[in-house]
Amino acid sequence: MCTALCTCPIMTDGVTAQCCALAPLYGNKERNICKKKKTKANEKIKMTERSSSDSEDDNFSLRDSDEEDYDTFAERITQEILEEEEFERELLEETDRQKADTKKTEMNPSPLKPKEEMVVGDWAIVKFDGKTTTRYFIGQIIEFDQGEPIFKYVKSSSSKNGQTTCKQPTREDVSSVPMEDIVTYLPPPTTGRRGDIIFKMDLSNWTLE
Repeated sequence: MCTALCTCPIMTDGVTAQCCALAPLYGNKERNICKKKKTKANEKIKMTERSSSDSEDDNFSLRDSDEEDYDTFAERITQEILEEEEFERELLEETDRQKADTKKTEMNPSPLKPKEEMVVGDWAIVKFDGKTTTRYFIGQIIEFDQGEPIFKYVKSSSSKNGQTTCKQPTREDVSSVPMEDIVTYLPPPTTGRRGDIIFKMDLSNWTLE
């Protein structure tokens, strides 16, 4: 038991309890030693509290750093996603262009002839550029006027089963065509029982008149 003269508080490390228990057996010298032990114990507690506080500060700083790192990481991932989407979009556009070029190549059954090789009877697709649209027609060369071909046109009727059927217009349609407006030459067509002109290919993508 602590005596009335002992001022030591109860400690959890057992140091003070020991001092209080022995206090009646010692004099002033021993009591001073007890006080020194008490002071050291208090300093140890303060150091522990300070260390704990520093640790909390470090943890807080670490959390701040982690949050900053997360924001940077999120921004980088977002940027990578946007770049990947842009790359995929450009790749898709390039693929579409290649498909369109391939389709046009497939629709061009024969290469353009030099002007000096064109002859009466050749068939071709020709174009007429308007202010906002381009119109396409199928025609046959019927003659030349000062070296420029003159076409007689037929009217496109239908395209199905891999072939295009044309009919003679009720009113004859004839005009001269500059070389640059000849889109492509066509192989000779066959003639149906009703006088239809049949090309053994699907020309519907040309939006023929």
